[in-house]
Amino acid sequence: MELNAMTEKRASRRFAAFRSPFYCQEGDNGDADMSVSDVSSAGVGIVTNKKVAEGDRIKLELMVPGDDVPMFVIAEVVWAAREPDTVRDYCAGFHFAGIHPSDKKRLVNYIYSSFVRQP
Repeated sequence: MELNAMTEKRASRRFAAFRSPFYCQEGDNGDADMSVSDVSSAGVGIVTNKKVAEGDRIKLELMVPGDDVPMFVIAEVVWAAREPDTVRDYCAGFHFAGIHPSDKKRLVNYIYSSFVRQP
């Protein structure tokens, strides 16, 4: 499902990912509880228990559903908001500041097959 295009400021379309088993964790220490809320070829929306602020860069490990090989990306926080009445206290938008071209191709293929080319 494509998210609201009227308020969209991104160059890449994003798609809601809660309906898919898209997995994410912080790369080096994995101590943050994270879930992917939306995904695009340029970044991800994440809900997390870790406080993040605009400009922060973190290493993320992403598992695309149906793929056994993780993607390791450097992601920069573009926006962050506190969500005090939820299990995970923060939601944030991350831009991929560093992603291997083969990983980006895998991600684009997943997005296309899961969201764009619907039967």
